[in-house]
Amino acid sequence: SLSINARTKTRDVQSSAYQLKQIDQKVDSIDVFLSRKKFNDALKVIEEVEQNLKFYDQKFNVQNNTSIAMDEQDAMLRQIVDMKAQEKKTLLVEKLLSILQSNDYIDDMSTILDTTLCLVACKSISESTILDAFLSNRSLYIAKLVANIKSSLLNTEIYALEVTVVRFQTLKKTVITFNELFQNSKIHNQLSSTLVSWAEAEIDDHFNTLTSIANMKNIVSPSFIKSTRKQIDLLKSVGMDFVYKLDKFLQQQHQKQRANTNSASNVTTGLGIVSA
Repeated sequence: SLSINARTKTRDVQSSAYQLKQIDQKVDSIDVFLSRKKFNDALKVIEEVEQNLKFYDQKFNVQNNTSIAMDEQDAMLRQIVDMKAQEKKTLLVEKLLSILQSNDYIDDMSTILDTTLCLVACKSISESTILDAFLSNRSLYIAKLVANIKSSLLNTEIYALEVTVVRFQTLKKTVITFNELFQNSKIHNQLSSTLVSWAEAEIDDHFNTLTSIANMKNIVSPSFIKSTRKQIDLLKSVGMDFVYKLDKFLQQQHQKQRANTNSASNVTTGLGIVSA
């Protein structure tokens, strides 16, 4: 089998095999950074390796196959080094995605931000895929925050208000972070559309939750309406207007209240007739 070590017994630093060995040693060093979760350092070495291979190709005319300084075995070794580097890069991307998909880091926004930026810098997967992973992570975060709101469960109006604040504050922060991550993207408009769709789905889920609460007890009070509208208005400052979602929810609740009032009135009237 081919071995880079076997091919580099010579100390000729200008030889093809020797320079391949130097690059290969860099590739092997990537494992240390990956094991220590120093992902930016790992990416830096990968980029150095990719650049070194480009210089190597230029020096030894790899593309033209005209170099007398590189034989067939060196050419095969060069392919092996390149494959090893790409495997390390794939492993790096997998580790980065696993962080976004895990519940372990959803509270650590610094780690989430660094992880997402590193994924973008890798240029190995599409920005659309990266954004999907980031937004899924934020959905996990919102779900965790909502699940932790337990102290006010007996007071449904306070509970509804706390859930509203948590969700809409997180939505606003997510939009701000999105702009930091993808402001220079060539497909910014496409990514923005994905962001809006995600935010709309989160808001729909929010009002579905409030509807379930309202089915048990009326939560639509003047203070609730004022506080909820204030939270939704905060999204306007980051370019999102979902006031119509609140208006639709309030309209449905008012219609339900009128229906309940009419039903109660009919029952009372009916009882009066029977008792006569």
